[in-house]
Amino acid sequence: MSEAFQTTDREAYPGIRDEIKKLVNGAKNAKKQDFVLNLQTSNTTMKLTDDEQYYESSTLTATVTGDKTYKVTVSGGTNGTIVTDENGNAKSEFKSGEKFKIMIPSNELNNTLQLTVTASAEGTKSAAVFVPSDASFQRVVSSKIYTENVTDTAILSVTPGETPGVEITVPNTSANVPFIILGVGFTLVLIGFGIFAYVTKKKQGQTVNK
Repeated sequence: MSEAFQTTDREAYPGIRDEIKKLVNGAKNAKKQDFVLNLQTSNTTMKLTDDEQYYESSTLTATVTGDKTYKVTVSGGTNGTIVTDENGNAKSEFKSGEKFKIMIPSNELNNTLQLTVTASAEGTKSAAVFVPSDASFQRVVSSKIYTENVTDTAILSVTPGETPGVEITVPNTSANVPFIILGVGFTLVLIGFGIFAYVTKKKQGQTVNK
């Protein structure tokens, strides 16, 4: 663009020159944004809940660089498989660093399953550039913005028939304490009588010998 167009020429629309300058300066100062998503989980085996209504995963979380939120999808699960927050509320979009869980109704699980959990966020944004074969014509940039998402996945496994825990019954020994004391006392009495009888018999034997 000529110097006159940038400074003193009459504007076709008032203020358009300043808007053009903003776009040019923005393009010159633009920097490449790095988009990174990292999905983490501490355990990949799903467990039966205490009420035995669901199989649930340990908490998973995704951190996103270059975006504030991420979405979660699950493949390979049952019809009732849901994504929830830490409190069990069903949702599919989370803030970067926010934790989530996967839950499967226990009555829908008949076979061992492997689930693929995918976290995704909007990543690199770009526009199409059309370059004419005649170099005397300028390039044309499309108004449509193309977005390439960033993703990360985790594989979870779940097996039906697993119990939430084994209840161990501990004998109530305190209830038997009186019987134990009584038994010990009776045994001591018998021992005492035995000793007394032995000593008495020994003394009688000594008297006879004299």
